[in-house]
Amino acid sequence: RAKPVMASQLRGGAGATMQDLGRWACSEGGSGPKVKFSDTTVRTVFSSERIHGTFEEGDIIFSVSVRCLMHPAAATTDPQYGAAMTALSLEDGVDDRTLLVLFLAIERERGASSGWSPYINSLAAEVPSPLGWSNAELVYLAGTRLEGAVKLQHEALCQQTEVWAPRLFARLQEQVEQLDVSDLTPGRAAASEMLALVNRALTPERVAWSRSCVWSRAFSLYLNGTKTTAMVPLGDMLDHSSRALVEWRTDDAADTFSILSHESIPAGTTVYNNYGAKSNEELLLGYGFVLEPNQADTLHVQLTVNKMEHKIEADEEHNINGEPATREELLRRCGLRSDHFLRHDDPLPDALLDAARVYLMSSAAAYMCACVTGGPWSPHDAMVMSADLCTSFRVLQALTRLFTADLERLNSGLNLADDSSFHDGPVRKFVVRMVNVYRCSQLATATAALETLRELSRCLICRLGEGERERVGANSAGSGFLAINVLETKKSEDFETAYQAWETELGIEKTAVEELPVLEGPSVLGTGAGGLRVTVPVVVGDLLGSVPEEALLVATTAVLKSCTTFANTGEEAALAATLFLNAQKNDLNQWGPFARRLLSAPTTAAAFQEDILAILKTTSLGQEALSARQTYDDEFTSLLAAGVLPRCINTTVGMATYARARVAVERHSFRLPCEHQATLPPMVAGRLALAPFVGSLPRALDDIAGVFCWSRRLNKANYIGSCGSVWRLELRARCQLGVDALLVAPLEGSDEETRLFEVGSGSASFPPPPLQIQIDDTNFPRDDTSITSSTNCGHRLPQSSSTTPIANKWHTVEILLEPVDEDSEMRQRKKNLLRSTGLGEAHYLTLPPTPARLCAALAVCGAETEAILEVFGASLTGALFSAHSSAVVVTVDGHTSAPTSKSIGGIHKPGLVELDSLVANTPEFVSPSYKSGDNRMPHKVSTADDDDAPATINAFALKMLLGNSSMFKRARKAARSLLLRMLRLLPKEVDVESSWVNSPEALLQGNLQRAAVFGYIAQHRAIIEHWIEELTPLPSGISVDGRSKRRRDQV
Repeated sequence: RAKPVMASQLRGGAGATMQDLGRWACSEGGSGPKVKFSDTTVRTVFSSERIHGTFEEGDIIFSVSVRCLMHPAAATTDPQYGAAMTALSLEDGVDDRTLLVLFLAIERERGASSGWSPYINSLAAEVPSPLGWSNAELVYLAGTRLEGAVKLQHEALCQQTEVWAPRLFARLQEQVEQLDVSDLTPGRAAASEMLALVNRALTPERVAWSRSCVWSRAFSLYLNGTKTTAMVPLGDMLDHSSRALVEWRTDDAADTFSILSHESIPAGTTVYNNYGAKSNEELLLGYGFVLEPNQADTLHVQLTVNKMEHKIEADEEHNINGEPATREELLRRCGLRSDHFLRHDDPLPDALLDAARVYLMSSAAAYMCACVTGGPWSPHDAMVMSADLCTSFRVLQALTRLFTADLERLNSGLNLADDSSFHDGPVRKFVVRMVNVYRCSQLATATAALETLRELSRCLICRLGEGERERVGANSAGSGFLAINVLETKKSEDFETAYQAWETELGIEKTAVEELPVLEGPSVLGTGAGGLRVTVPVVVGDLLGSVPEEALLVATTAVLKSCTTFANTGEEAALAATLFLNAQKNDLNQWGPFARRLLSAPTTAAAFQEDILAILKTTSLGQEALSARQTYDDEFTSLLAAGVLPRCINTTVGMATYARARVAVERHSFRLPCEHQATLPPMVAGRLALAPFVGSLPRALDDIAGVFCWSRRLNKANYIGSCGSVWRLELRARCQLGVDALLVAPLEGSDEETRLFEVGSGSASFPPPPLQIQIDDTNFPRDDTSITSSTNCGHRLPQSSSTTPIANKWHTVEILLEPVDEDSEMRQRKKNLLRSTGLGEAHYLTLPPTPARLCAALAVCGAETEAILEVFGASLTGALFSAHSSAVVVTVDGHTSAPTSKSIGGIHKPGLVELDSLVANTPEFVSPSYKSGDNRMPHKVSTADDDDAPATINAFALKMLLGNSSMFKRARKAARSLLLRMLRLLPKEVDVESSWVNSPEALLQGNLQRAAVFGYIAQHRAIIEHWIEELTPLPSGISVDGRSKRRRDQV
């Protein structure tokens, strides 16, 4: 049995005996024939004879008359202050416990005249709960969840003493004032005396004592069928045991409340109550004791935006997606919650992992899940759609950081409690003992959770390596059409050689890993963007490698001052400018080899060549890349004007180089750790930096595969000298890693747009195009009708995308709808309806096509009058959400071109009544919303019962089709018109081919970028064409089986 840790010397009541309490209870009709009070331990009950309880039938321990119970109904029926209590109970914020607190305080002041005086006298004069601890003792709760809970308790106490107690007194005062002034009868004198008594009773100290008693002793029970809170004499004398089999029974007919035992208890044994499966957190806060050990102890985890460290835009003007409502809906349908209580024997429950997946799955995956028909899900249904590596690593990283922060918080609080400088008074030993038991249990659970996460990380990294090798093998077979740029390859090899010599000179340690090469090409491990390979087996805490402080590249002070005008990107811009300067061929540049190697790596879309960006300009990737590129160019111009960058360089070349530097900072920079224990931390601690070798660990694997820390090394003379840096940045293993494990950026689960914008051109999917000039019949089926006259060096070129395979199954086409009605109120109403119903303004085209949700959103945008919108909105809301659902849109990071009078970016004066008007005003181009960190996460979510689960999007589409087929058909036609316009805006095949044939020099310089871009456009086109096919009505006489060929002919 668990041993309680408590303040035993405070458990008794001063000036009262248990015998007095027992005699009073018996005189009121109570009984306890088989128990007696301990003669040595105050307020402890023993069995005087065997209690014959069984599982089927209980034996009575105590039976107390309901008249002995103190409960709110007794307060509101009191002849003197019952009316005032009743009036107070009707006010918002006053619950049963508040009434009971005030009731107990007043009855205590009555003394012997109170009907409950024997019971009140038996209560301890001091309750050991944290509410009554001194400031010196509360310091010991620093860093725990109880620290905040006690503050809330004090706030609630202040409300009772400063708000409700004065209001009760004011009510009583009104009663006295209403008496006739000429009335000098004893009734008026008694009322005045009662008023004075209440005034003495409701002092802050007395209310605080009363609150502590109520919170530590009150029972939640039923009286006459109504749930209430009551103080139970004798019943609250039983200590807690989670193993005790007891029953609380109210007999309204007999007017008694009884506690029965459903187990056999031998004579002379301590008799226990069972408060329920309560953690030490609950026991300490409410009752003033803890159990050691406590099998029911838990660590509370609340999944929120800040804790999951996921970027989300909080500005309501940019809340365009309604995605938080979508994820809240997914949590509800899966029966998941945002808050979790972890036990030591199950520190990482599946429910926590599943909920984290819902938070961190990609926006497209959340959209697809919301489009699935059906009723309530099991968590497995949503997890199948988010079991990719990218989501899995995001989940492990977020949870690892969350539990690591918990450990740091708990340990820092422990150190604070040990610091005598924070103590302003004596600290009782039992307080220290209870807090230590509570804190150690919390630490043990958090540590167990991290251990489980490390094992999951090991398994996931093994899967990552297998997938990376499969990707390289597939790309090696499918990217043979890429011309080899001998000059660029030779340059990269020269950079690698110089870089390795520089590493050796600086003393960079490669203890257990080696760096992957930075080379152009789709068949390079790590996508050519770098990474690490494990060379020897390592366990948690082993050193992977280290670099001296002098090898770390941070922005200079002068450059930082020049970048203060760049708002939130100042430090990134300063570091990019420093990288740019060090990449110049100058022997004085300390980091030259490192800088030139970084800038030679395959870059992302924001630093693509200008002619390639021109090809992309009508795509969402192109818009985002051009927007970022414009920001980089503006920064370059400002730095050039400020004299930070040399004016002698070619502006065009300089802008391109600076863009690559900015991309390198985005991909590889990280915040250096702060050294908490050192008195003199490194000068660069806490700075944004680029690090050779150890910095090749992808940011997606930070805190999963490895963790950075500082170490202070002795020089060769075995003393800390002044020559050379004695600080080294170490990379240590965070989980067990086997030989040949690859630490590279995960790609599985990311669409092509995310890969090209965040990882680089080497991460693109390269399927073998069906067209080739020199065809190998054994590998690629020959199709004579698709051969073109191109003679471009035997390269296989993409042909009509309707037959191009989809290489990336996660690829999506994102559409952003923007109503552009001239009436601003009408436009805002449509936006609000899209958000409140969860339809959202951002939509994702995936395969297979599911157009119902897009069509419903277009129907909202197409409502011509307020009457139509109101009717349509009522049907939509009723079909999609239950009455209690609230879709509070939190954010979406979106980007779109400004709407014009020609309806760019939206539907201008649309209408579903006149079909021609709707089709004519479909967007010329609807720009997808995209930002770095594509997978957004909502704020704290709530849960609901399965019975309230709303209908689904496709169920609504079916209802619309049957109930108002004309409207739905028009919405489908509008969607098809929109997609046809997007299809026409994509680069044509002839444009793609000419860019290869007519620019052989550019072909060599941007070969990988071009191949990546053409693959992206081909996949984009294929998805749009499939959706157009789905939205095209079947002509009469055409079967479903013949749809595909017919649709290709139509397109």
